Parts: sequence; C-alpha cells; structure tokens
Amino acid sequence: MNIFVQIKQIGKRRDVVQKQPFILNRTPYTVQELFNAITAVLVDEFNQRTKNNSAESILKYLSPQDITDMASVGKISFDVDYNSKKIDLVDAQKNVHLAFQDGLFRVFLNETELTDLQQPVNLKENDTLVFIRLVMLAGRMW
Repeated sequence: MNIFVQIKQIGKRRDVVQKQPFILNRTPYTVQELFNAITAVLVDEFNQRTKNNSAESILKYLSPQDITDMASVGKISFDVDYNSKKIDLVDAQKNVHLAFQDGLFRVFLNETELTDLQQPVNLKENDTLVFIRLVMLAGRMW
C-alpha cells in the first residue's frame, strides 16, 4: 500500500515539509497496527543500511547537490552508523507506542487526528499521514 508521510516539528522555521512516499507491506486496521507496520519498515531499512555499512561508505563524498538537499531537511551527514548495532523490532514498536501515549508526537490521517492506539484506521491508497513531533521546552522560570 502506497501512502505519503510528512514529519513536522513544532518551532522549526521551515514551514514546508515535502510529502515522502512510503510503502506499507500490509493494510493496518488500528493505529497500533499502523505504527507497527511503519516501524517494521523503518527498522528493516535501518538494519539493512547497517549491514551494508562498509569502508566504501566512509570514503563517500558529498556533492554540492547532496549538501543542499540535506540542508533543506536540517541535517548534513554521510549516513554512516559507526556503532553498527541492529535495532530490535519489538523494542522499537514498544518505544513508539509509549512515545505516542506519552504525547511526544501527534498523528493526523488526512487532517483527522488519531488519538488512541486501538482507534480504527481507514487507510486508503495515497492517503497522507502527518507526524508532528512535539518538543519539550527547557529553561527556567524567573
């Protein structure tokens, strides 16, 4: 199933976040299944990247176009994982559920907020998911 994902962070100066295509292996029916499916794809992608991490990728250089593209996202890097540690899928899914329940991010499906892990999801082809990462404020009150 093809969907589009946008990730926004409150307080960032850039207003426009491009829709990124995302392919789910199966159709989720609840918010929890949706998170599990997205997490599974991302963990698999990360673990594959870690497995393919070799000396060749360390010698990779960044072209000016690469730097411009990464700067628009907000992070310029070589995408090298020096730790080369694999992520456990079950732990990652538990972390996503806990972060959602703790209110660290909000999720909208076609402008409708998803508020509960057991809430049914009517996901269709080419729908848009928006993740808004909430940032905790640090500082002190005078």
